[in-house]
Amino acid sequence: MLLETIRIEEGRPLHLEYHNRRFNHSRRKLFGATEDLDLADFLTDIPPAGLWRCRVLYTLYMERVEYLPYTLRLPHRFALAEFERDYAYKYADRSVFERLKREHPEAEELLLYRQGLLTDTTIANIALRRDNVWYTPARPLLEGTTRQRLLEEGRLQLAEIPCDALDAFDELALMNAMIGFRNISQYELIR
Repeated sequence: MLLETIRIEEGRPLHLEYHNRRFNHSRRKLFGATEDLDLADFLTDIPPAGLWRCRVLYTLYMERVEYLPYTLRLPHRFALAEFERDYAYKYADRSVFERLKREHPEAEELLLYRQGLLTDTTIANIALRRDNVWYTPARPLLEGTTRQRLLEEGRLQLAEIPCDALDAFDELALMNAMIGFRNISQYELIR
């Protein structure tokens, strides 16, 4: 089963166009869908106030839509972890990431890499800043909707970022549908 996570702010789903793109692309590639669906048609009973995480669970068809209250929590202690598996689709089953995180109890979050190149974290895509330019890994595990939007807006540049080049960057940011683009101004990398 696949998952799409949508930020609901004051009764309004944000950036639905990007979620629809990924949702329908995944349905076509994994389940052979021949017609697109619009997520807006399934987002009923949206809470009218506050900040909510909308979880859309689906296969070829819509399986379930849930609304969960959301409180922002950003990690500040990271460990590097190798992840060689394919993760081009956002699966509801996150046990592979949970197991990997248990192997690094000293960290709040993992900076994942594949073939020596940074990809993302278990919860978000990443960006690194150098010379006032934000770079995001050219080959992430999952092409997130916020990452795609910021690339299209010209706010991010693609780059191959080796793990051993982390010190060449000034800042680290995380991005996903729920946190938006957040600079992690103070962070620790546990090596």
